Amino acid sequence: MIIRPSAVGQSVEGPGMNEFQWYEDSPGKTPLRSFLDAPLRPQAWANILYLALSFPLGLTYFVVLVTVIATGGGMAITLVGIPMLVGAMYAWPYLAEADRLLTNGLLGSSIPPLRFSSPERAGAWAHIKSRLASPATWLSLLHLLLRFPQGVMALVALSVFLLAPLALVALPSYYWIGDGPMVVGDRHIDTLPLALLASAGGAALLAVGFHALNFCAFLSRRMTEVVLAVPTPPGPFPAPAAAAPHDVTADAAEPLAGEQPPPTPVGDAPAISVDVAMRLVTVGGEPVDLTRREFDLLALFAANPGRPFSRDELLDRVWKGDYDVTDRTIDTHVQRLRKKLGEQADAIQTVWGVGYRFRER
Repeated sequence: MIIRPSAVGQSVEGPGMNEFQWYEDSPGKTPLRSFLDAPLRPQAWANILYLALSFPLGLTYFVVLVTVIATGGGMAITLVGIPMLVGAMYAWPYLAEADRLLTNGLLGSSIPPLRFSSPERAGAWAHIKSRLASPATWLSLLHLLLRFPQGVMALVALSVFLLAPLALVALPSYYWIGDGPMVVGDRHIDTLPLALLASAGGAALLAVGFHALNFCAFLSRRMTEVVLAVPTPPGPFPAPAAAAPHDVTADAAEPLAGEQPPPTPVGDAPAISVDVAMRLVTVGGEPVDLTRREFDLLALFAANPGRPFSRDELLDRVWKGDYDVTDRTIDTHVQRLRKKLGEQADAIQTVWGVGYRFRER
């Protein structure tokens, strides 16, 4: 495998790459089409379902926890409240765990289970002290309490970006009821042309609204990851010290300072050649057609052979924190890339519990 570095200062992302993107790369689709087909993506509806569940769940968490903690604290002097508080301390991590599974299932995150400190010795009191000292106990409580304001914001977002545009889209079917819906001041939409015009405006707002709701789901996912996610220990393959954190070109150029060696096949398998400057990839001398994201993934992997990359790191390094990207999207891109590499598909290995890495040759 050989990597040809790009010219100095040239980004591996190619022209037109933005830090903030409203659509996901798809082969054969224009940015406008990718922007407009958001309602056709299953992930968009999974995001909406998560936001719809946020308010009732957040309200339930808040009411139950505040009631139990306040009651237990008020009755602590009678010694009845202390067992209630201890029971609540053991119970709320299970609620947080269920909410973690919901976030992973609908938003495609990969938040690991909560980890609690182990008691130093046997006994009920030692176990209670261990739970009191464990950060996971209080982080799970913080997460459940934050779900209420998060749910309120989700409810507002759904009303503004989904329900209101849908009401406008459906306006031609009910504009004639009474005096028609009131819009500004005492003006009403009571004619078909006005209703059709309002319906067209609602359709435009709905197209933007799906992306706004995706962004709200992205913020909810990030909040959950920050509060509940346990940091992954650093892998045995640290990032190159001279590489910029978001510059794949710098990573690719470091191992190839000096004259470029020719492609070296591994056994009977064809070699992979990555030309970063020309954005060309060949397998066994045959060109491979990759999308921009697929090329950036391969360039990053090939520049750091053996080093495992987590999905969050790939999101930061390749997608630049694009809110509309989930772990499922990253997995899909890796699967497509493997398929296009043909006999060299096994060059991209799965690191269970972490992400992916490029096999050392």
